[in-house]
Amino acid sequence: MRHIPMGFYVAVQSETGTQRTSNRPALVCQDIVEWDEEIPLPSEPLAKISLMLHTTFELGERLGTGELLHQVDITVGRLLTCKKRTKFVKILHQDAGSVHLSRFSFEIEMDQRVPGQNEDLGRPTPAVSDEVRQLTESTNVGHSALTRYRELQEQQTLDEAIRHFEHARGLSELDRPSHGTVLFNLATAKLMHCRTNNATPDLGASIDLYRAALCLRPRGHPDHPFVLLSLGVALKARFQRKKQ
Repeated sequence: MRHIPMGFYVAVQSETGTQRTSNRPALVCQDIVEWDEEIPLPSEPLAKISLMLHTTFELGERLGTGELLHQVDITVGRLLTCKKRTKFVKILHQDAGSVHLSRFSFEIEMDQRVPGQNEDLGRPTPAVSDEVRQLTESTNVGHSALTRYRELQEQQTLDEAIRHFEHARGLSELDRPSHGTVLFNLATAKLMHCRTNNATPDLGASIDLYRAALCLRPRGHPDHPFVLLSLGVALKARFQRKKQ
């Protein structure tokens, strides 16, 4: 079972810091994700940058970095000499709730500007509290553990993901906008644990967590359809288990 992605964004990292595009929905009816946003790059041709494609599990307030799908390391000079420089990522196909990115391309439009032009681009990242920083870190480590579990199928990595998502829930305040995401992440990890270990208590806990997350993501919220879909998957799993 894969964690169903809700959106995609690209992070561009250079010596001056990391900047991100907006989070665009992952739609099964589209095979291209496109951004029309300006991100300033260093002017030195030998400067190294990293283009990182991430998938996210929320469309509302983003918590953490999501899952890193692919990274390209290149110099500014090399990027300028590339023949293709439009800006999209191709998604080949979707099935059974999964989005497969076995082959895709970054294509980026480049424009050289004189010094001082559009200096307001690339605003600094706002400061965050220690609590938010710890919450974000626990969430990121949890997603990284889930990624390793899907690749290696090692039980300890799934257990690690659950521990970090549990820790994130302990750090998250009920009135925090991202609390629904915290519950959703933990619910998904517990549902995975239930399916791989036949652990019925985890299935019940997953359903309760999805329902709590759905209360925080009512109709009209961008994450509502995805949480509702995940709750349906968990309820179907319980129904099938009772039939057996």
